[in-house]
Amino acid sequence: MPLLWRCGSRIAESVDLGDTDHMCKFFKLTFAFSVLLAAVVVFATPEAQERRQLLDDQIVRYMSQELDLTPSEIAVVALDRRLIVPDCLPGFRIGLPYPDHQTILVECDDPKWSAYVRANVSMVSEYLAYAKSLPAGTQLSATDIRIDTKKTRQVVAREPVDSFVGRLLVRPVRQGQAVMPQHVDTPITVYVLKVAIAQGDQVKLENLNTELKGGASVPIDQRVDRRILQDAVAARNLGQGQRLVANDLQRRWSRLVVTQPIPYGQALSAENVEVRSLYGDEEQQALTSIADIAQTQSTRALRVGHIILSTDIRPAPLIRKHDNVNMIVKSGALTITVGLIAEEDGMLHELIKLRNPDSGEKLQGTVTGPGQVNLQY
Repeated sequence: MPLLWRCGSRIAESVDLGDTDHMCKFFKLTFAFSVLLAAVVVFATPEAQERRQLLDDQIVRYMSQELDLTPSEIAVVALDRRLIVPDCLPGFRIGLPYPDHQTILVECDDPKWSAYVRANVSMVSEYLAYAKSLPAGTQLSATDIRIDTKKTRQVVAREPVDSFVGRLLVRPVRQGQAVMPQHVDTPITVYVLKVAIAQGDQVKLENLNTELKGGASVPIDQRVDRRILQDAVAARNLGQGQRLVANDLQRRWSRLVVTQPIPYGQALSAENVEVRSLYGDEEQQALTSIADIAQTQSTRALRVGHIILSTDIRPAPLIRKHDNVNMIVKSGALTITVGLIAEEDGMLHELIKLRNPDSGEKLQGTVTGPGQVNLQY
């Protein structure tokens, strides 16, 4: 034993020769005791080894059930050889306290004991990959994407292929590279003029080139609806190669237009307005149908050709001052209609003053319709 001889040599050099034998004997005994103690701690008994193996098997079964894996996909990391697994009478409680699925908590109530055990999990997860190398600006199709598999330590949810089909690549990708959301953007069609178009001329689709751009790079005013281009004219002179914006176009709209001068307070009807199809800018308040002016009157004088806005009209009275109205009076099975004169304008359900033209008697009635009132007692 070289170590002992070295120690003996050092002792002999530093102490009397008579003491050397005693010191060496003491050293040998101490060393032998240390080796024996280490053997007791490090080398577990067959029973302890069996308990460890049973615990490993129980951990594998638990994780197989919890993670829906086969036992071959789970490998319990060897426990510290100094850790003695007890004979747990009620049985071990096993759990996965962390989302990594690799740290297992093992607990026992009798005797009181707990330990964290590591396990390597090898799962097969699917992921989307590019079937071939593609340049930026490619609009992805289903054939551009394939489903590959890889081993992971936890299950990774795969996005559906449809979530990428039709999207636009904003950077080049290589074959086999994993498909990522940051690689794509929503495609927006941008229109570029092939030829110059004069103001007022129709903007035809055949006179436009189309380019697909990622939505994040396209300003709002360049997002022109294709449906508008089917019936639109240039709002100004447009040059060849110019990128089309919404303000470059005027589309056709249905609008209510004044056909006869309408003074303030006059009723609007099909006799003084009509629906026309006009090119122009969108106007949110413009009226589009004869039905929009039913029982209305003007809020100001309107000239011929004026496009009627919602602010140009207001509800008109059903009964006007000096109108002849009919008052219906019911008494049991008897119904009497009395002709009266309106003393003021009246809207629907309003109470107005009335006068009997024969007797001059003053009455009140509720407006129920054009020229119709009910007696108010």
